[in-house]
Amino acid sequence: MVKNSKSKRAALYARVSTINHQQDPELQLRELRQYCQQHGFQVVKEYVDRVSSSKVRPKQEQMMADATKHKFDVVFGLAI
Repeated sequence: MVKNSKSKRAALYARVSTINHQQDPELQLRELRQYCQQHGFQVVKEYVDRVSSSKVRPKQEQMMADATKHKFDVVFGLAI
């Protein structure tokens, strides 16, 4: 276990529905970036899905594939 979170690489995940065009993933990402900055995490990649009620989430699938390749240590995400 790494004691210092500053050495951890973070991936961010945001998901919004395309049905409601008032949703903006940037609002989610801004909060996640701020959290990472305040806690010393290095953001290495951001994944954003814009989906309706579909269960297919291509960016989430890509994120999971990247996780198995150890491209980051931790994921932070919000989904509306």
